[in-house]
Amino acid sequence: ALGGQPLPGGELPIDDPRALNDSLQLVGRGYSGTQVGVPPPWNEAVLLSSGQATIVQPIGGQAGTATVINSAGVVAGHYQVATDGPVHLFRYDENGMTTDLGTSATGGTPVPLGINAAGTIVGVLELPESAAGERLSFRVRGGGSALEVLPDLGGSWSLASDVNDLEQVVGTSSLPGAPDT
Repeated sequence: ALGGQPLPGGELPIDDPRALNDSLQLVGRGYSGTQVGVPPPWNEAVLLSSGQATIVQPIGGQAGTATVINSAGVVAGHYQVATDGPVHLFRYDENGMTTDLGTSATGGTPVPLGINAAGTIVGVLELPESAAGERLSFRVRGGGSALEVLPDLGGSWSLASDVNDLEQVVGTSSLPGAPDT
């Protein structure tokens, strides 16, 4: 199953719904398998639109989650290329094309939390445990592929929770010397 290809039969339950747009397109993580109590063979990033389930991550078969969708049906999420491998960010556009936006140079897991009409993605980059649990805000501009770490307020963590159509980003950040709560 490659990004953008419908699943056989076109049906897939979404076990972990994450976002819904005004066209009632739903994204999240879907599971395969029909036997109760039997673990499914995979969990992948899925778009459910007009009753059709589509895997939207670039490489099928590995863990992934679609986390945001805009009004045009542009989806963003994250997935692993291999078990215990790096986590990649992806964008699935309104034309059914999936783009692997890669990983961050700092490592960690990019989790998209917002997307605007132009397809600009913002979110949080959860760094590996070796980085003392740090989280950084990131942005990938619409049509672009470079993950950009956003400025913060000098504390140990930040996250970008949404972006509007004027490219203004909203989020939160810890302050220097503040407790990490």
